[in-house]
Amino acid sequence: MKAAAQSRLSDMEAVVTTCGEVVDRFGGSENPEMQLWVARALMDKSEALKQDNPEAAASACDEVVARFGASEDPRLQWLVARALVEKSEALKQDSPEAAASACDEVIARFGVSDSPELLWWVAWALTSKGHMLKARGELSSALSAYQEVAKRFDAAVEPDLRVRASFALSFIGSTLAESNRLPSAISAFDKSLEIADSIDPLTLPVPVASALQTLTAMARMSKSAALQAQGNLQSAIDSFRSGYAVFEPGNEEVIRGVLDLLIEFIAAGVDVHTILEIISSNDHREDALRPFILALQQEAGEAVHAPRELLEVAADIRKQIREKQLQQVATTGAVSCLPGDG
Repeated sequence: MKAAAQSRLSDMEAVVTTCGEVVDRFGGSENPEMQLWVARALMDKSEALKQDNPEAAASACDEVVARFGASEDPRLQWLVARALVEKSEALKQDSPEAAASACDEVIARFGVSDSPELLWWVAWALTSKGHMLKARGELSSALSAYQEVAKRFDAAVEPDLRVRASFALSFIGSTLAESNRLPSAISAFDKSLEIADSIDPLTLPVPVASALQTLTAMARMSKSAALQAQGNLQSAIDSFRSGYAVFEPGNEEVIRGVLDLLIEFIAAGVDVHTILEIISSNDHREDALRPFILALQQEAGEAVHAPRELLEVAADIRKQIREKQLQQVATTGAVSCLPGDG
């Protein structure tokens, strides 16, 4: 509890010291409850170290595995699985091979478990391994990792495991779309959304429910992008509309993806007023896209009044639209004329 309070105060050095005292004092105990405290202290130590010293954070995770890897206590097994995943997360930037190896160890240790709690970490490890393989350009191997998650957990009784399957299918869709395998990508997005729509968010922890909502929005928008690339603009707009309805604008990466897709739509010839109607339908979301809305209003020939900073961003967006239109000219020999083009 002392370490938790220190963590809330962002006194990470004190957290590390306190956790070290717990390990030194109780590390030799054979009492299961004391062992739990030691394992949790090591995980708290890892959490405190991971930003500034990822190798030391990984070392704390290794100590959890070394001390309790052979335990049959389900609570300690869960912490061992978590420690391996956290080790992978700590090392994936600077030591991707070691990070992938930690994922493999999660899968090897717990892959045949019948514990939903442990299988959740297995699904996480497989997905994370898929991300690392994709980053290395090993798309076939990445797809295999994602597909294993989808195959194993798409019909799971536990909703949080089905969430992992839904995520995996969305990642499959994105990977296939990047390889221009558009029909297969769209099918994967549809399967992801089918699973997501079958899950009652009230059965999930709040962070997982929030992540599922973000996934749903992004899967619909990614499907929209694939449909647009196929030239199926009306279906693309319909898919975007349904994704935008559950879109939450708190994530900058998500907002950037939305803007990029909308620019693609406009360059492909979608009517500016159609886009404005969709993105102006909700004040909460409209605020996050204000510069884009200003840009489109200007493209439509409307007079706009806004702070100079917003107008400067809107001008940059209009420039991006023109650049995308020129790309369309280069690839298709035609470009859409927006209102205001003359």
